[in-house]
Amino acid sequence: MKPMWAFSLLVAVPVAAAPVPSPKAADEPVSAPAARLLEHRRIQKELKLTGDQRTAIVDGLADIDEAIDKKREKLARIANLNQEDLDKIDKEQAANREKFLISASTKLLNTDSRSRLRQINAQVRGIDAFLDPGVQKLLTLSEAQKKSVTRAVKEQEEKIQA
Repeated sequence: MKPMWAFSLLVAVPVAAAPVPSPKAADEPVSAPAARLLEHRRIQKELKLTGDQRTAIVDGLADIDEAIDKKREKLARIANLNQEDLDKIDKEQAANREKFLISASTKLLNTDSRSRLRQINAQVRGIDAFLDPGVQKLLTLSEAQKKSVTRAVKEQEEKIQA
């Protein structure tokens, strides 16, 4: 027979429970370059987006593109079409898509997915990611380290251009 004192000790002594983690604070929206990655199917798969999330992104972008196409059609009817007007519409389209994707990343992605999207963005940017003040803050780089990173990126750019 096993000793009953061990069982009674477990019942009689209160056990301290692990602290309940506080809910994660709302994080910042993702950057525009990170949000633009949501256009890519492989990124959507990596983030494990649901069909509804993917549809919302595709449909939202299609709506923006359709609205811009209508503006282009109106401009095409003008006899003296100006390249500046076309450039203005292209910039409007890019701005609207960027604004939508940033908004979609906030509304459709949970905190973990937004964090992963930032990580993917840093990977895509390569060494340039270290110039981002947010990344430097996260890594707690000293001023000397920041200067060293800036110098290394500049050297890399010079090698590429040579």
